[in-house]
Amino acid sequence: MIVVDDGSTDATVESVRAVAEGDPRVRIIENPHFGKGYTVRTGMLAAQGKIALFTDADLSTPIEEIERLLPYFEQGYDLVIGSREGGGQNQRIGEPFYRHLMGRVLT
Repeated sequence: MIVVDDGSTDATVESVRAVAEGDPRVRIIENPHFGKGYTVRTGMLAAQGKIALFTDADLSTPIEEIERLLPYFEQGYDLVIGSREGGGQNQRIGEPFYRHLMGRVLT
């Protein structure tokens, strides 16, 4: 697992470092605050292995959702993109209206 920190001011770096000390499969990359796109790119380029998965640290998309993505990789797809907006979904549970609107306008 690679955690890419985008210049956070909370205890993210320290928490991940503590886990990484006991597990060599966990590492942290500290970025200056260049935004989400830069941060995602950094992590994906550092990833190794057959499949690389990106998710937000708040797990707004539960990690169990990978089960819905894996069959596409098994069918030979190189890239699979999940969306909380697809498949006739309505506004996300607990999401403020302004966030939903920003997601629609800024994409």
